[in-house]
Amino acid sequence: MIEKTSTKIDQERSQKDNEILEAEKNRDTIELEIIELRRKADENRIKVRELETTLIKIKCVVRELKKQKEDLNRLFWQVRNGGV
Repeated sequence: MIEKTSTKIDQERSQKDNEILEAEKNRDTIELEIIELRRKADENRIKVRELETTLIKIKCVVRELKKQKEDLNRLFWQVRNGGV
């Protein structure tokens, strides 16, 4: 078995320190990306709720406008046929 010198061991320690720093940097990058994606997901959920609320309101408006059109059609034909 070949014995390592203190210089060789110190070089390996330094290399491990660099590997640890790189791994920690990668970990931090991934953690930040996850946080950002979660934030965007929350924002998207809020936006979806807002759009769903707007859609409900628009559907009510469309329904009301169609009812008014039906009333006008009915009135038109009553007037046209000579009786109100």
